[in-house]
Amino acid sequence: GCPQELFGLDCTYKCRCKNGTTCHQITGHCTEGCEPGRVGSSCQYQTYENIALGRPAFQSSDFEVKFLDGDNLCSSKYLATASFAVDGKYNQNFQHKSCSRTKEKPSKSYWYVKLDRNYTINQ
Repeated sequence: GCPQELFGLDCTYKCRCKNGTTCHQITGHCTEGCEPGRVGSSCQYQTYENIALGRPAFQSSDFEVKFLDGDNLCSSKYLATASFAVDGKYNQNFQHKSCSRTKEKPSKSYWYVKLDRNYTINQ
């Protein structure tokens, strides 16, 4: 069999079980669940925390988005403010009001988010 911390046919995968408990020697399944930050049947996927979610965001200017509805009858517009980038929505369609964007000029545009502390970013 594999050492306690490994699993798989060739013992090449690391167990990622909660509280350091052992996993199934072949499948890697953890009966008590995955360690924090891991998901999947063998805890093979790493999850990431969105440290910018809901934090104050700023940008050099706000782009005015204009679009027609699905029937091309009514027009609508809104400002694509910096806060749209930290609202937790991942849809990239401007009609869903989920993207931030700066005006094309001035050419030195910027965007930033104020985090609650210093972080080491690795992804």
